[in-house]
Amino acid sequence: MTVTRDKYVFGRDKKESERLDAQHSLLSKVTGNILIHPSIPKDGIFSVADVGTGTGIWLKDVSKGLNKTNTNCYYHGFDISADQFPDDTGNLKFSAQDITLPFPEEHWNRYDLVHVRLLVAAIDEADYKAAISNLSAILSIAQ
Repeated sequence: MTVTRDKYVFGRDKKESERLDAQHSLLSKVTGNILIHPSIPKDGIFSVADVGTGTGIWLKDVSKGLNKTNTNCYYHGFDISADQFPDDTGNLKFSAQDITLPFPEEHWNRYDLVHVRLLVAAIDEADYKAAISNLSAILSIAQ
């Protein structure tokens, strides 16, 4: 897949990966380690997408919690760059994906939970509509 642009301003080295993981840790503490909003029933989650995944730390933590109740859950992290994806991915999958472009068809209507956070500075306002449309396309909506 061709990535059109990368507005990430912090770099993609080891130090930045450590900063992202520390940021996740701080956000987790501030929210009382609530990684999935309590209004979302966890027993209905079998496929999770994390868009703007960076190092995959949120996805890794969520998989630990969900695997206690559902060992067959599928986890996929997407980011505009693969540079910070972990070397040891375990049961997690990762793909480079520009959120302003449509996801490959195999991801359409696939995910019970689509997680996105802190991307406001990485997307031009003119691209918000396309990004939301692309995220909606991968979210599985029960009929």
